[in-house]
Amino acid sequence: MSASDRRGVSPTKPPHLEGWAKFIRSQLSVEPHPAVWVDILTRMPPLLNGDRTQATELFDQVIRNCPEVFQYAWALYFISDTIGWFEPKETVQGWLEILQSNHSNFSQQAYGELLLIQYLRYQDEWSVARIRHHLTTQDNEAILCGLAHAASHLWFKQRCRAIATEVLYTLASSSSTSVQKAVASIFRLSRDNFKLNGGMREIIQAVCQNQKVLLEAARDLTEIIEVEELTDNNPKIVAEVCHSLLSIGVELTNPARSTALLAESLTTIAIQLHRQLLYREVGLKIFEQLLALNLRETRSALEVLDRRPMRQGYYIAPRKRLRKRSQSRGEELVGTKVD
Repeated sequence: MSASDRRGVSPTKPPHLEGWAKFIRSQLSVEPHPAVWVDILTRMPPLLNGDRTQATELFDQVIRNCPEVFQYAWALYFISDTIGWFEPKETVQGWLEILQSNHSNFSQQAYGELLLIQYLRYQDEWSVARIRHHLTTQDNEAILCGLAHAASHLWFKQRCRAIATEVLYTLASSSSTSVQKAVASIFRLSRDNFKLNGGMREIIQAVCQNQKVLLEAARDLTEIIEVEELTDNNPKIVAEVCHSLLSIGVELTNPARSTALLAESLTTIAIQLHRQLLYREVGLKIFEQLLALNLRETRSALEVLDRRPMRQGYYIAPRKRLRKRSQSRGEELVGTKVD
């Protein structure tokens, strides 16, 4: 289901809106097939270019006449794109209650996603109260997964950044794999609009406390650190991320996991921290921990720094400090953008 901010309403008023609305009403007690009503529903948004209250009432009649339309992702896509145009907002709240009353995982997750979109568009206390209730009870994995997905997609929207931050740092401690992946996706989805504000710091710190979420987020998070040059501008949070990753260092040597590709990035970050006076010891400690894992990229960096070949076998941490800069830096990891 889309969590985009497009409204899905035509900028110009199409002709024959009254005739179209009249036809829809004529089918309410005639057409029995949900798939037909899904098709009709996806063609109804232009009605919102007219009288929104009347159009919302007609949407409500269609949905309550055939609530099965909410079992179709395509119908929910159009509803999500037009939330904010419906008047009054209480009508949309009723639709969310219909979704929640269906106990399928699909409906529960859709409810969680639409709940945050409802808040984005209407800024209503009803949505906030429901969101916080679910965050407090945490008794429905599908709803929490929906909230986490929506929060990761919508965090860059200023209107809902505070509540999205609350959702993400709260759910970062989840033991659910699906919720963990949804929370971790914030870093992939925010790369082009990344802002290291107070909220993002809270999210990063919460993620660092859950090893499984950190593993999911590791590649995107280290890429952000490099691209945004956080080592130079925010070394404290960078050091915290590195220490958390090294606490699960065995995963850095596991070729079956994507984290095995982080060695070069972490080596570069350690050297950059070592160049800063206040973080010289921190950078050296991280570098030595990487060497203790016998990572090829770190050993290669040390060979360049020391201008001498490394002996075979596991490395014993040196007593002297690093002297020269690394001569090379590998290509940055490139992530894929999700829809």
